[in-house]
Formats: sequence, C-alpha cells, structure tokens
Amino acid sequence: MDELAQEYAVFESKREELEAAHTGKYVLIKSDEIIGTFDTLDDALRIAVKRFGRGPYLIEEIGLPVPETVLPMSYGAH
Repeated sequence: MDELAQEYAVFESKREELEAAHTGKYVLIKSDEIIGTFDTLDDALRIAVKRFGRGPYLIEEIGLPVPETVLPMSYGAH
C-alpha cells in the first residue's frame, strides 16, 4: 500500500470520530498517525511542511460535503 493510501485509510477509519468533534476543520495525517486538527488549511500546511517537508502526508477537510452543482434544465440544450 502506498503511503497516501495508508493515510487515507487512517482518515476513513477515524472519519466518524473526527466529524463528531472537528467538523469544518482540517486533519493532518502522516503514515498511520493523526498529527492534529487545524482551523485552517494554511495552519495545517504550515505544520506539515515544518515537520515533514514536502511530504507525502494527507491533509483532509473534515465533514463538509462537496456541494452539488445544479444546472438549469436549459443548459446545453441549444
């Protein structure tokens, strides 16, 4: 398993716990360890680069669904 796949598996295994406590924040995961949660992406990136350089590591936004794009019915009908 490549490292990012491992980190994403950690995220998925802890998703419910993270969403319950940290929705709207960002989680930083390196290998099989959750390094921390952060209020902003910039905060997470700053710590990630300081501790791990260029990576790899996973930074994921917690619990916010991707908004759906709703197109009008006439879109592309011309």
